[in-house]
Amino acid sequence: MHISCVRGSPLIRTFLVLGLLCISALGFVKLTGSGGKTVEAGVVEAPKRNPNAPIEVIPAKVRVILSDRAKSVKLFAGAGYYQFGENADGDYSGELKIAKEGLLLEIQVDWLDESATRRFAKLVVEAEGQETFTHVFDAQGDVDDFVELPF
Repeated sequence: MHISCVRGSPLIRTFLVLGLLCISALGFVKLTGSGGKTVEAGVVEAPKRNPNAPIEVIPAKVRVILSDRAKSVKLFAGAGYYQFGENADGDYSGELKIAKEGLLLEIQVDWLDESATRRFAKLVVEAEGQETFTHVFDAQGDVDDFVELPF
């Protein structure tokens, strides 16, 4: 027995599947497209700070512990920066004034040995009237990073 409509059905099913794929592709293009008009964002200027006003600072003791020897270690906290020289044991400490306005602390560590092993720099900040803050920076090469202080 031979049924004529079954013989052509794989071809018909192929066309139906291709048609449904095209319809769904059009739907995805409509959903993910730009939608026609784009709206330009307005430029918002930051409030200007009076250059004559004194910067409020938090005095803090800082300690940096390195996993390897470094050429130099620099800390920047908005109110100035502190640069340590080469130290044989990788343990640095000093005092730094942190600007209350930004509360960001940047660190730059230039390693003495340029090999590509992973290294770390542990930062400990003891600010007056604040809890001790500890953060570990981890990098493949030189450390050049920042952290937001929770004060």
